[in-house]
Amino acid sequence: MLESNRIDDITKSLSLAYAIMHMDMEHLALSLLLHTIPSLLLSAASYTTLTDPRGYTLAKFCVLTITAAQAARSTQKDVRRGKNSKICIHWCQLVHCS
Repeated sequence: MLESNRIDDITKSLSLAYAIMHMDMEHLALSLLLHTIPSLLLSAASYTTLTDPRGYTLAKFCVLTITAAQAARSTQKDVRRGKNSKICIHWCQLVHCS
């Protein structure tokens, strides 16, 4: 994603990386934020790769990943707490009524 200069290639790379992240969103998001991003920011050689449009794309990728990981985590908590159980109860009542 950070190697190309063409916007079309960077956009395709962003889409592909984001799709791959969905395989294990929480762990890959933590790895991105704890290992990959700090090493890029602290490396003297990577300053040229973080200029626009690549830096913008990396920031967008981080925001998309954080948002998706947070949404996935809150969805898992809702399922564990049984917030969707009302839907099951109403569905079961409809099935038994007919």
